[in-house]
Amino acid sequence: MSDTRPGPDTDEFPAIQEGMDAPVAVHGPGITVAPVRRDTRATGITIGLLVVLLLVVVGAVAYVVTGLGSDDPVPQTVVVTETPIVEAEPEQAPEPAPEPTPEPAEPTDIPAGRPTAPALPAGHSPVNDAATQNLPGGDLNNVYTGTSSTSPGFALNVRDAFVRYYLDTGQLNGQVRATSPATGMTYDVDCVDNGEFVTCTAGENAVIYIS
Repeated sequence: MSDTRPGPDTDEFPAIQEGMDAPVAVHGPGITVAPVRRDTRATGITIGLLVVLLLVVVGAVAYVVTGLGSDDPVPQTVVVTETPIVEAEPEQAPEPAPEPTPEPAEPTDIPAGRPTAPALPAGHSPVNDAATQNLPGGDLNNVYTGTSSTSPGFALNVRDAFVRYYLDTGQLNGQVRATSPATGMTYDVDCVDNGEFVTCTAGENAVIYIS
């Protein structure tokens, strides 16, 4: 005896569409399994969201890296200029100018009674203005040379040295030192007073009269 059960009519199954699995027919009395349908749209949306999320992550990483790189200080080039050190030479202090030799003041305490017109030896020659103008003597201001070998410059230096000596000591007799402009040498000069005038001698036949 053959079991010939009538099967389901094929018209009861819908046509298979793209994206659908073929229906599985289960033979049995009154059992029909509907075909399983895959939702391709949900899969596409999920993939799209993953792609967008990946792009967002990549963009964020790129932004952070770029931002950190931009915060780095820009290297600056420092130019160092070497200035040669020049040692300044110490300034030499200017040599002080030689102090002029002060002219001796005219004596004011000449002993009274000295003649204003002393009798000088023959051959004397006036040297300074007072002697040339024949002004009154007696104040040690008139100067004369006694020999031709006595230079006027030396006679004047002897007179100045003798007046300084007299002002320091109050003596009309003594020794002084004077330089001759003619020879450039300094001589010791002996001076002696005779009550009318002072006679000073030095070197080789140098004679000076002071009245």
